[in-house]
This record gives sequence, structure tokens and C-alpha cells, in this order.
Amino acid sequence: MVAWMIGGSTWLLGSSPFGVRFPAVLLGTLGLWCLYGLGRRFYGPRVGFWAVVLSAATPGNCALNLIMTIDAPLMLFWSFSLYGLWRSVEDSGRHPFWWMMTAFAVGLGLLSKQSMLGFPALLPVFLWASRKDRHLLRGPWPYLFVLFSLMFLVPVVWWNFRHDWATLHHTAHYFEHVKGGVGLSLLPFLKLLGTQLGVLSPLTWILMIVVGVAGLRHLCRRDRREVFLLVFGVLPLLGIFLLSLRQKVHGNWPGPVYSALAVLLAAWAVGALPQGPRLSGWRSLFRPAWVTGALLSILAYVLPFLLLATPLSGSRLDPTVRVRGWRELGTRIGTMKEAILPGDRGFIASPRRQVVSELAFYIPGQPQVFRWPPHKGSSPTQYEIWPPPSGGSDAEALLVIEAKRGLPKNVHSSFEQVRPVGEVSVPLGPEKNRLFKVYRGSGLLRWPSIK
Repeated sequence: MVAWMIGGSTWLLGSSPFGVRFPAVLLGTLGLWCLYGLGRRFYGPRVGFWAVVLSAATPGNCALNLIMTIDAPLMLFWSFSLYGLWRSVEDSGRHPFWWMMTAFAVGLGLLSKQSMLGFPALLPVFLWASRKDRHLLRGPWPYLFVLFSLMFLVPVVWWNFRHDWATLHHTAHYFEHVKGGVGLSLLPFLKLLGTQLGVLSPLTWILMIVVGVAGLRHLCRRDRREVFLLVFGVLPLLGIFLLSLRQKVHGNWPGPVYSALAVLLAAWAVGALPQGPRLSGWRSLFRPAWVTGALLSILAYVLPFLLLATPLSGSRLDPTVRVRGWRELGTRIGTMKEAILPGDRGFIASPRRQVVSELAFYIPGQPQVFRWPPHKGSSPTQYEIWPPPSGGSDAEALLVIEAKRGLPKNVHSSFEQVRPVGEVSVPLGPEKNRLFKVYRGSGLLRWPSIK
């Protein structure tokens, strides 16, 4: 899905950073609109407004609307699915149109990221927990909804069947136990906790947890709207944190569940939820929470410019170091390529995925760049699925290697001759640079395989 979106955007706006990132801004805006619609439908426009503020005033939202990743469409389709599912069930499920629209949105979410599988899995939990909606389990629409949603995976499953289940191999390492045993580990849990405090802002996240966990008490007795938000917000978040006790969990995994939690917190803050006197003292923290989030969001936007004028630029404390310097690298590698292997002669390759994609984008003319295959048993990527370059005695390559990683062991056995031709150093800060060594491979004997 994300590839189609980027392709459509760059076709309209040109193959530039703006063309790549524009869909993220558009998707983020539409996602906030869906969130407003959900809050307004539940408790009125005031709750919708504050739900948007709570979601937008977070550093994570800044990144989501700046970097075009698979999370951008996922967040939109998840938020729309929340709105659509409520429209489907609010009048005893008598809206086939909304059932199908929601299923369509879930299907598009599944094509964006596999995390969307959690949405249809939570539907029966909500229907069972909500006494007024439990009767829908005896009707056809929830099951048709799930079936129609999962039909979007048929092309994906068929493609994987024809490509040795590449997706399963690629994602399997996400569910490995923490190194050192099969028991529980607090380190991934604490890392996830710290990440969430930074992504949402500390006070906002703490208030979401306090209000959400308090709402789980007597869950089945609560208003169906509150049950809906708790099931699609608190329950999956708790599940992700429990998962982090046995394995590494990435900080973006809980992202979609905060849509429901933003509405829940906004409703509590304006007094639309009867949470009782125990939580009344927490309400004074609501304004500091969203103000802190807004200030951190502003800081997230200006920090890259501030760091450039400090000794921290390019250091480990610089969060922008991974995205800087690639344009200069692409320009210099392109110049070197034209000097050594001019025109269509030869190809460019590099071992690491990020380097390959950055070179393919920033080298003038945006030529095809190949990923030098990693060691056997590595998880496959699209680069291992795409056709390799043609071999032969006249096949030559320019190999761009990160100096800190060194030349892969299988390079010398794959060419008749390999020799260094230069270095490229890209400055990132006062005492930091990105150093690459460039080699010329002549006479490609074979292209290595990871199988």
C-alpha cells in the first residue's frame, strides 16, 4: 500500500523528498479528521476537538506526518475503521453500508501493515463486553465483516506462496524471545515504556493509562461507548506491554490504539465520563498534559535546526543523524560512477538496505541500485526478490561499502577482480562523518544467494 501511495504521489509531484513525504501529511490530516468525527459522534464536538489536540500535540504525530512509512496509512485506516465500526453497531447493526465501508477500510489497513489484524480480532471482544451489542454475535454482519476484511489478504497470501513465504521469513525475527533465555525480561518492557512516554509526552500517556485502567473495572457494566474505547484502546495496549516481557517490541507498535485512548481521555477531561471522585484530582493535569505535548512537538520540529549549531550535531544524541548526508553521498557516488563506469556501463551495489535505497533516490538520474546479498539465512527483502544484475566477464560494479562494516566476505569470490577506487566522507557534525569505501568489481562470476 505504501509503495502505491508513494508511487502515485511522486507521479503527480515529482520524484523528490516532497513528493515522497506529501502522502504522510495528507494521511495524518485525514486521520485526525476521522478522530474528530469519532469523538463528536460519541460525546459531541468538544470531545472531538480535544481528542484531536491530544493526538496532534505529540512528538510521535510530528514524525508520523513527516516520514512516509507504513504507519501513516495504518493510522488513517485504523481511525476510520473505529468511526465506521461505531456507525455500524450504534443502531443495533442495521447499517450494511457501514459494515462494508469499515471492512473495506480494514482491508486497506491490512495491505498497509499486518498490525491491522488486531482490529477484527477485537470486534468480538467488544460485542461480548457490551451488553447492548451482544446480540449482534447472533447475526451475520460481524462475521461477514471479518470475512470481507480478510479477503484483502488473498493476493498477499498467493504472492507469498509463489515467493517462498517471504513475508513470514522477514517478520519472524520480530517475535523471537529476548536473548538470554525464554523467561520474562524487564528490559524490553522498560524500553517500551520510555519510548511511549517520549512519543506521546509523559503526562498525556500517564493520564491515558490512569483513566483507561480505571475504566476496566466493571467493564461490562459501563456505557457501550466507553466499552468500545476501552476494548480498542486499553486492552491491546496492555497486551503489547505484556508481550514486551518476553521479546523486543518496537515503539511504534502501540500507535493505533492511542486513537481510542485520545477520545477516552478527552471525554473524561470534559466530564463526559462518570469515573467517580477517585480520578477527579487527576483532571488538573489535563491542561499541563496537552501543553507539554504541544511544546515537545514544537521542539521536535525545531530541534534539527538547533542541533546543527551545537557540538551534538551528528552525535548519538542527534535524532536526525540517520536522515542527513544522503543527498551529498548520492551526488558524490554518482560523479564517481560517471568517471569510472560512465553511462549505462556497470551497476552500483551496497550491502545495507538503507544505503541502497538512499543511493537509488539521491544519485542523479535515480538508477537502479542493487543490494549486495547478506549472509545465508538472512531475512529476505524486496532486493532479494527482484532480479539480480546480469553476470559475465564484461559485467562491472561499483560497490559502496560502509567503512565501519567492511567488505563482505563473498565479494572477492563473486568477481574476477576487486580493487579499491576511493573513499567518500560525508560530514554530519563537528566531529562526526559518514565514511564509505568504494570498490570496483570486474567480471561478475555469480550473484550470491541467501538461501
